Amino acid sequence: MENWLEEIEGKEKKKVSLSENAKQRIQAKKEKVAINYMKNGSSFDDFIKKINELVTRVNSLSEEERHDFIEIEARHKKTEFDNHLHIFSSSKRVFVSRKRYYLFGEKKYRYKYIRVIYFNISKDLDKVEIEIKEKYLPKGHKRKYINEDIHRLYKLNFDILSQDLAYQIINWLAFKKEVNNLSIFI
Repeated sequence: MENWLEEIEGKEKKKVSLSENAKQRIQAKKEKVAINYMKNGSSFDDFIKKINELVTRVNSLSEEERHDFIEIEARHKKTEFDNHLHIFSSSKRVFVSRKRYYLFGEKKYRYKYIRVIYFNISKDLDKVEIEIKEKYLPKGHKRKYINEDIHRLYKLNFDILSQDLAYQIINWLAFKKEVNNLSIFI
């Protein structure tokens, strides 16, 4: 039978070995991402540059032209895996009227409708990861009547990154098209 000291030392050794395994997995993923970026980084960077240019053009439009949304946000985020994560997002306000009861009339519910798309280099060779989110955030009440949130993750070949896809993404972020109109789904 082990005493309490040996038991605690065994648990601590186990924690150290688990953290070492995690560090090794992270390092292996970093190396795979770096290899994939060395091979396909120029096409990825060109595509992100195209989207950034389109975002700048859209955000420079007058407020009347951008009445469906305020602006499209574009940012680059440093990650632990150095996978060149780029995030593009937009939002708009939505009002939904619902009848509460027969005699009480209608009540308006306010939502913030958010669209976000993430691009990053995958650890799988010749693949890019694209993550798409659409979400309704309720304002001042519990989530009622709308359960249409979308969250999809794709690992696609780099040849999907084209000028046409960049325009489709801008149209989607500007609330001109629906998510099913993106060529990612075809």
